[in-house]
Amino acid sequence: MRSPLRTIETKQQLRQIPLKWILIVPFVLQTVGAVGIVGYLSYRNGQKAIENLSDQLMSEVGHNITHHLDTYLEVAQQVNQVNKKVIQSGIINPNDFEKLGKYFWQQLQSYDFTYINYGNEKGEFIGTGYVKKNLEIAELKLPKNNILYSYKPDNLGNRIYPPVVYKGQNPNKAPWYLKAKETDKSIWSPIYNWADVPEEIAISASAPVYDSSNKLLGVVGIDLSLSKISDFLKKLKIGKSGQVLIVERSGLLVANSNNITPYQLSNGIAKQIQIKDIEDSLIQSAIQTINHHFDNWQNINNQDDNIFISNNNTFVQVVPYQDNYGIDWLIIIAIPKSDFTAEIQRSIKQTILLSFLTLLGTMIIGVLTAQHITKPILRLLKAHESFREGKLHEFVPENTNIKELQILSISFFDMANQIQQAMSQSENRYYQLVQQQTDFILRSQPDTTITFANDSLCDALGCTLEQIIGQKWIKFANSEDLETILQKISLLTPENNSFFSENRDKRSNGEIGWTQWINQGIFNEKGQLIELQSSGRDITKLKEIQIALTESEARFQKIAISSPEIIYIVVQRPDGSQYFEYISSAVEEILEVSPEEVLTNPDSFFNQFYPDDISNFERAVLESIQTLSPFHHEWRMITPSGKLKWLQANDRPELRKDGNVAWSGVMLDITDTIESKYRLEKLAKHIPGVIYQYRLSPDGKTSFPYASKGIEDIYGVTPEEVKESADKVFDVLHPEDKDNILHTILESASNLTPWYCEYRVCRQDGQIIWVLGNSTPQKEIDGSIIWHGYIMNITERKQIEIELAQAKEEAEAATKAKSQFLANMSHEIRTPMNGVVGMAQLLSMTQLTHEQGDFVKTIKYSADTLLTIINDILDFSKIESGMMEIEENPLILEDILKSVGHLFYKQALDKGINLTYSINNDVPHEILGDSSRLQQVLLNIIGNALKFTQQGNIIISVQHNQYNHDTSELIISIKDDGIGISGDRINKLFKPFTQADASINRKYGGTGLGLAISKNLIELMGGKIWVESNGNIGGNPPQNWILESITRSSTFYFTLPIKKVFISQKGLKKIPEKPVIEIITTKSKSNLTILLAEDNQINQKVALLALKKLGYTADVANNGLEVLQMLEKKFYDVILMDMQMPEMDGVTATKMIRQSSTRQPHIIALTANILENDRQICLFAGMNNYICKPIIINELKEALHKVTIIT
Repeated sequence: MRSPLRTIETKQQLRQIPLKWILIVPFVLQTVGAVGIVGYLSYRNGQKAIENLSDQLMSEVGHNITHHLDTYLEVAQQVNQVNKKVIQSGIINPNDFEKLGKYFWQQLQSYDFTYINYGNEKGEFIGTGYVKKNLEIAELKLPKNNILYSYKPDNLGNRIYPPVVYKGQNPNKAPWYLKAKETDKSIWSPIYNWADVPEEIAISASAPVYDSSNKLLGVVGIDLSLSKISDFLKKLKIGKSGQVLIVERSGLLVANSNNITPYQLSNGIAKQIQIKDIEDSLIQSAIQTINHHFDNWQNINNQDDNIFISNNNTFVQVVPYQDNYGIDWLIIIAIPKSDFTAEIQRSIKQTILLSFLTLLGTMIIGVLTAQHITKPILRLLKAHESFREGKLHEFVPENTNIKELQILSISFFDMANQIQQAMSQSENRYYQLVQQQTDFILRSQPDTTITFANDSLCDALGCTLEQIIGQKWIKFANSEDLETILQKISLLTPENNSFFSENRDKRSNGEIGWTQWINQGIFNEKGQLIELQSSGRDITKLKEIQIALTESEARFQKIAISSPEIIYIVVQRPDGSQYFEYISSAVEEILEVSPEEVLTNPDSFFNQFYPDDISNFERAVLESIQTLSPFHHEWRMITPSGKLKWLQANDRPELRKDGNVAWSGVMLDITDTIESKYRLEKLAKHIPGVIYQYRLSPDGKTSFPYASKGIEDIYGVTPEEVKESADKVFDVLHPEDKDNILHTILESASNLTPWYCEYRVCRQDGQIIWVLGNSTPQKEIDGSIIWHGYIMNITERKQIEIELAQAKEEAEAATKAKSQFLANMSHEIRTPMNGVVGMAQLLSMTQLTHEQGDFVKTIKYSADTLLTIINDILDFSKIESGMMEIEENPLILEDILKSVGHLFYKQALDKGINLTYSINNDVPHEILGDSSRLQQVLLNIIGNALKFTQQGNIIISVQHNQYNHDTSELIISIKDDGIGISGDRINKLFKPFTQADASINRKYGGTGLGLAISKNLIELMGGKIWVESNGNIGGNPPQNWILESITRSSTFYFTLPIKKVFISQKGLKKIPEKPVIEIITTKSKSNLTILLAEDNQINQKVALLALKKLGYTADVANNGLEVLQMLEKKFYDVILMDMQMPEMDGVTATKMIRQSSTRQPHIIALTANILENDRQICLFAGMNNYICKPIIINELKEALHKVTIIT
C-alpha cells in the first residue's frame, strides 16, 4: 500500500486521475497481491511442514523399529552366549537333559522367545518352548534318537508324565545346527518354516559349543517367530494409512504392519512371498519409488541410517538394518501424501474461493473513501503481527460496514484457526507416537521437576501421569547415582548439550531396575538451560547378563589363580613379534617372573629359553602357524635364579581377522616328570623286560614315546626306531594274535581300563616267544591315549602252563573214565540187586512167621544200605568229575521240609524224638533252586541227626538275611540233642570217607560220603556249610559268624543265596503225622495188556511176580526186536522196557515204535541205569515214564495206576 505522504507533484498528478480508479485499482491490486502471496506462502509452508513432519514421523518410526529389532534380536544372541558359556564352563552338564530342559524353561519365563534348544553331535536334542502356543519340554536322546518325547512342564518347570511321543528328526541335520557348525561362530539361520508348525516361519540364533579340547559338543539355539515382529509393527501408528514392511534384500517379505500374511502355504508348508506380488497400491507405489532411485536393492547404502524418498503420491523411507550375526534386512516405511495434505488442500480451495469473493467485493466497494479502507487494513496488519508472534488470541475479527474488509478479516481469522488446528493435530500425533514407545520419554526442568513422561515410564515407576507431573525425578533415582547425574547436568552448555548415562531407579514392584538414558539440554537465546529432554530404555536384563558374565570371568580368574599350570594367550603379529594377551599367576611360581612383567615385556619370558632348544621351538611354532594345528612341545628354560625347568605347552592356534595368530592353552612344569623319566631309564637297564609308554593319537597313528633297552631283546628293535611309529613292533607280532591285540587296545582306549594281554612274538632268528603286556591308559589334552606299563618274556611260564593243561586234561579223562566205570558197576550191581530186593518185597507180602519176617527185614535193610552206598559213590563221582549240574526251578521250601519230615516221621516216632521245623516270617515263600539236591542235603543231615540222637528234639530252622535290594540268602540250621562231635574230629567231618570216630562206623554204619556230598552240593548252589559242637566249629562258616553257647549237641548250618522271591508268612509248625504221598490203591483189578521187555530171567521173574501181586498179567519179550514183532501181532497198553538188551536195546525199539503210524502204547523205562542223563535219553526217545531198578512195588503200582487214569 502506498504511503499517505506524497509530493506536491504526485498529488497534482493524482488529481488528474478519476477517483474511481484511484480507489479501485490500487486497492484491488494490493488486495489481490496480498491474498495471493499469503496463499502461496501458506501453501509452500504447508508443503514443507508436511515433508518435515512426515520425515520426522517416519524417522521416529524407523528408529522405534530399529530399536525393537536390536532389543528383540540382540537379546537372543546374548542369551545364546550365556547358554554356551554355562555348558562350556561345566555349570550344567550338557548330557543332563533333565536339568538343561528346566534351565531353558526358566529362561523362557524372562524372555519373549519361541524356543530355546540344544543339540549335540550324537543327534540328541533338548529344547523348551512354545509349539502352537503350548509350552513343552522336548527331548530326543540315545539310543532312541528317532523318537521325540514332549513333556508338559508344571509351574516349577518339572516334567509332567507321561510324555507325548512323536517321530524325531536328527537335529544336527537342521540348518540352524549345520550353519553354526560350518561357520564356527554365532549366526542367524536362514528364515525357515517349523516342521512342527508348518504355517509358522521363524529364524534361529545359533552358536557352536566346544569342550576344553576344542571339540564340538553341539549347538545352542534360540528360535524367534517372525510373526511377533509383525505384531509389533501392527501396533505402530503411522499416519492414517501408512504401512511398514521388513524385507530381505532379495525382496522376500519378513514382516509387515498390515494383515498381509508374509507367507503362502504350499502343501501345508509356509513359504515367504515377494513383496512385488502383494496386491496393495501403497506397497506397489513404494516399490516403484525405490526402484526409481535404486537399480538394485543390494546397492542401498547400509551406511545411511535413513533414506527418505517420495513421488507424487507417497512418502517412502528405507532403513537398512544389519547386525553382526548375518541379518541384512530393509525397513520400508510408506505413507500416502493424502494423509497429510487433505486438510491443506481444503484450505487452499477455500482461500482461492475467498480471494475471488474479495476481489469481486473490492471492485464493488472501491468507490468508498480511503478512510473507510485504511483503518480496517491497519487493524488487519496489526492482527497479522500478533499472529506472527503467536498471539492469535489477541486478534478479534473486524466489524466494519465495508463488506470486503469484513470478509477479508473473517477469512484471515478462519485461516489462522485452521493452521492452529493443523499444528494441534500434528502435536497430537507426536504425543501418540511418544506414548506408544516402549522406551522411556521424560521432559524436566533444570531443577529436575518433571513436566512430561510417557506411559512406559509411568508404568515402570508405578504412577499415573497426574501423579508424576510436578514431582522431581531425583525421588525415583538411586541415591548412589544422583551425584554423578547432577554433575553431568551442571556441565551442560549450548555447545556440549547432551550426555549419556546408565543409572538405577526404583520400580513399582519394589525392585531396583537399570535404565540407559540419552539426555538433551534445551537452551534459550541467552544460553540458559530451560529444559532437559531424556529418552531411555530398560536395560535391567542386559545388566543381569553383564553381571553373570562378570561373575563367570571372576570364576575363571579364580580357577586360573588356583591352577598350578600356566594358562596363557600368546599372540604373534604378521611381522613375527609376539606378546601375551593373558598369563596366569602360576608363571611367577614356575619362572620367577610376575604376570604383569610378562604382559608388559614379553622378553622377560622368551629370554629364559635354553639356547639349544630355541631352534626346535621356533620350528614347532612355524609348523603350527602354517597348518593351524595344535601346538605340543617340550623345552627347557633357565629361571632368573639359575634353575633349569622343563616346560610342556599344549595349545590351539587361531588365525584372527587382522592376520595375527593367537595360541590359547596351558604350560606345565614337567621338570619332575623328566627327571623321573631319566631315573626310570637308569632303573630300566637293570629290570628284565620292557618299561614303556605307548601312544595312540586321534588320527590313528601309534608310537612308543618311551621304551627301555629291553625292547631290543623282545622285539628286535631299538627305542629310537619306534619312537615315532610302532609299525616295526606290529610287524613281528604273531599273525594269529594281531586281531586280538588290536581289539584289546581299542577296548582299553574306549573305557580307559587297564590293558592286559598275552601274545606271541616272531623274532628275526625264527624263534617264537610268549610275552605279557600290562599297562594303564591315560587320556591326554590333545585327545591321545597313552599307556604306561611293562612287557615281560613269559615263554617259560607258558610252557609250564601248557604242560599243566595237558596234565589236567589227562586227569579229567581219568576221572570221567572212573565215573563211567562206577556207572557201569552200578548197573551191574543193581541188576542182581533187583532180584534180591524184589524177592524180599514179594516175600514180605506173604504169610510169614515172626522169625521169617525178621529175616526179610534184614535182607531188605542190607539191600537198602548197599543201594545207599552205591548212590553215594555215584553222586561223589559225578561231583568229582564236574558232571553234577544244579537246576534252577521254582520251589517251595516248606513243601520240601514237609516231604523230608514225612520220610523220617516213622523213624523219629519209634525213637521218641520230637521232629519240628520253623520258618521266619520274612522268608520268601517261593525261591529258585534245585529241589532234589536240596532234599538230598536235608536227608543226609537229618538222617545223621536221627542216627546219633537217642531222645530229645531235632529242630529245623530257616532264617532270611537281606543284604540289599538284590542280594539275600537263607540260613538253614538242623539242631539235635545227640552225642555231639569231638574237637579233634570236627575239622575232618566234611572230607570224603571220613567219620567223627572209627567206632561210629562200627556202631551206626555209613560210608562217610554223605556230608562230603552235602558240602559239595551246597557249594555248587552258591552257599556254605558248617557245624557247631562242644564249642568247636567245623566247615566253612561266614567271617563274621559268632559261636553260640557251648552245648554237647550238634548244630549243622548251611546257606542258600536267593535268586527270586515271592513274599509269604511263615511260623513254627509241627511235622504232620500223615505222609505227604499216600499209597494209591485201585478198587478193582485192571484189564491192561502189558508187555515186559527184559533179557535177564531173574528180573523177568521178579517183574512178573510183582505184576501178579498187583493184579496184572504180562507177556515177555527178551529184546527190542521181539517187542516189535509182538506188537505186529497184538497191541499192548503198556510196555515195561529195559534199556540194555541184546540184538536191539530198549531206546532203539522205543524210537521205532514212536516212528510208526499205528496205535501208540504207554512205554515205561525199567532199567538199572539211574543217572539223570539216562532218564533224559529215555524220555527223549519217547518213553512216558521211568522206574529204576531195583523195582519198588509201590512205585510200579503208582506208574500203572497213572496209566489206568490216562486210559
